Amino acid sequence: MYPIIGLPQAPPPKSSPVVIRCQANKRTEEKVEVTMVGSFFGPRPSPDLTEFLVFPKRNSSNSIYEDVDVTPKRREFEYEIEFESEETKSSLESTVTLYLFRKHFDVKSELISLVFNLVFTPRKPFRAHITLKVECITDGIWKFPITLIATEPEVEDVINIQGIGLFKTSVTEFRLTSQTRYYEAFEAHFLPGSDREFFVKPHSGELPPFYTKGIVIVVGFKPRMYSKKYQATLVIQTDEIYWLYEINGLPPSPRSMIHVKPKIDATNKIYDCMPPIRHNFIRENAKLRSTGVSSTVKGAPLFKKHK
Repeated sequence: MYPIIGLPQAPPPKSSPVVIRCQANKRTEEKVEVTMVGSFFGPRPSPDLTEFLVFPKRNSSNSIYEDVDVTPKRREFEYEIEFESEETKSSLESTVTLYLFRKHFDVKSELISLVFNLVFTPRKPFRAHITLKVECITDGIWKFPITLIATEPEVEDVINIQGIGLFKTSVTEFRLTSQTRYYEAFEAHFLPGSDREFFVKPHSGELPPFYTKGIVIVVGFKPRMYSKKYQATLVIQTDEIYWLYEINGLPPSPRSMIHVKPKIDATNKIYDCMPPIRHNFIRENAKLRSTGVSSTVKGAPLFKKHK
């Protein structure tokens, strides 16, 4: 015997989908209200028809369709969250929690409204579409789209790297571990818009468990010009974690010129012992016959010739 149950599916709602935003590594809790239209109560509903139960979707091993009466005494609704794919489900299922907050109905309008609390705790930036599915074995299926948006997290730390000169590399180091007892694969890269004068090593690898010393992350800085503000945003991420670091490249520290030896000997000690030679500029100028090189009219006679 193969029991066959046909369930009609309501058309998608005309209203825009619910959009829930949250910053990565934060937590937000939003109320999501859905309304289902159908022939629930009839013109003269009895108390039994106005009573209904709402509970989360059971596992496949305890499905509502196994050994079920297609005409139960009370109307029963099951709800669950559907993801776009199994891969999306495995990465996002732990970040979304849904539970019923309130239920109410309108006999005249044949409406049943359910209010859910949706807890969203993203660990990395992403944008995804999920579906809130409400199912009743006696009435059908309703689906309500929800958009989840996780924005960039706050910066974990600000790292300042002091330059040591043009085209010279200065580095800084810090250690990282995973947040679990196991090794976790990670990737390190800079966000678009970061200056190219920075580099990070290693680009990928494994973060050791939290009880170890951790792996050394090296961030380097090699400036190419003075009077420029160098900035970058470093991302280190695993399947579960997304860290942001703000990197600043600082100019070299000014050096004191007190004890710096000059490259040119400006003391002129060789000529200090020579006696000074005095010039009588009036007598020397009286002997001049023509203008010198520095004059506007070069080589012109200083005295007029009388015939």
